[in-house]
Amino acid sequence: MTIKIVTDSASDIPSEVARKLGISIVPLTVSFGKKVYREGLDLNAEEFYSKLAQSEELPKTAQPSVGSFIDVYETLAQQDNEIIS
Repeated sequence: MTIKIVTDSASDIPSEVARKLGISIVPLTVSFGKKVYREGLDLNAEEFYSKLAQSEELPKTAQPSVGSFIDVYETLAQQDNEIIS
C-alpha cells in the first residue's frame, strides 16, 4: 500500500515536482469573462498574465468541485492507495 497526496493547484507545486513525487493536483478554475480555464491545464502562468493585462475585468477564481476531488480519490483508491488530502 502506498500513500498518495492530493491537493489543489493553490498549493503552487510545480508540475515536474508533483510528477516526481506522485502528487495529484486538482485544478482551480479561472474565469475571464465567460471563458473558464483549469489552472495549470488550460492556462499556464504566462497565459494568465497575458490575459490579465488584456482584460478589462479582473478574473474570477473558484475552488475545484467536490466531484473533481472524488474522481481523483476513486482512481487512487482503486490502486489500493492511502490518501492524504
